[in-house]
Amino acid sequence: MKVMSKMIDFRSDTVTKPSKEMLEAIVNARVGDDEYSEDPEVNELQEYCASLFGMEAGLFVTSGQMGNQLAISVLTNPGDEIICSEGAHILNYEKAAAAQLSGVQIRPIASTDGMFSKESIKEVIERSEYHLPTISLLSWENTHLYSGGSILNHDMFISVSEYAKEKELAVHVDGARIWHSILECNINPKEIGKTIDSLTFCFSKGLGAPVGSMLLGKKDFISKARELRKVRGGGMRQVGVIAAAAKYALESKEKLLDDHFKANQIAAYFIKNSYSGLDEVIYKGTNMVFLSFEKEKNADMFVDNLKDKGVRLATITPKVVRIVTHLDISKEDVERFISILEER
Repeated sequence: MKVMSKMIDFRSDTVTKPSKEMLEAIVNARVGDDEYSEDPEVNELQEYCASLFGMEAGLFVTSGQMGNQLAISVLTNPGDEIICSEGAHILNYEKAAAAQLSGVQIRPIASTDGMFSKESIKEVIERSEYHLPTISLLSWENTHLYSGGSILNHDMFISVSEYAKEKELAVHVDGARIWHSILECNINPKEIGKTIDSLTFCFSKGLGAPVGSMLLGKKDFISKARELRKVRGGGMRQVGVIAAAAKYALESKEKLLDDHFKANQIAAYFIKNSYSGLDEVIYKGTNMVFLSFEKEKNADMFVDNLKDKGVRLATITPKVVRIVTHLDISKEDVERFISILEER
């Protein structure tokens, strides 16, 4: 009887399973009622994350989307407008939550790999007069998913964020995968924290925890966000069991650089070798490789053929296949993937 090899799952870095060590952290977690702010694991995690970025306080939430939407609600008023990049997660992947929950609209503005210029912000502000909504919030995304997992230029990010503040805009960072950029570029997180009003990052993307995100900001901001979390059904009880997993994941964050190395190997293979219908290979130095095909059917065939051979991939747009490396993709998995590709 033929034994099937395990499926190699490149669809996302959210598909990871808790390691033995993470499960031990869960078992040993101290718990309390987080609705009363009495869960020691949660309290310590919030304080630890805030200290890493030099920010005043943190709030443990169920997802990056919840964190983003709480920030939007606190930092804007109904009828306001948010500016962000064309492919931002808050615009494309959050079910119009900003409109539904905060009564605001989102305007995408020109960016390069998620990076704005001062000129583009100045132009959109100057045009936002009388007939147009008040722009109250600039939202960054780092790393920038839509452009291939791009890392924002740190110096430009600081400069443009400071400019936005001068123009009386609040600044939020959707940092679902921000640790990829921090580690790859050896950035001090406190330089980010002192420039912005709020930031979210995920424990379940890349870091490998089963669930959870962190929202950071000033104490009064977090107090308001905590109240809104309750309103939206996000209050939690003995949640230290997942906070312990999140803390373990964060303390193991250097492993993200291994994912960058694995993705680089995969990108290098596709750059070196032609593939039927493949038009462009996009790799921006993190844990994602985007394969842009000439036609939708080429992308579908590529995904379907590899699934039959034990490799799971996903399309992020009809013609673009995304390959994501993560904790559960081993060096041997990458080698096997490449050997499967060479069988064609």
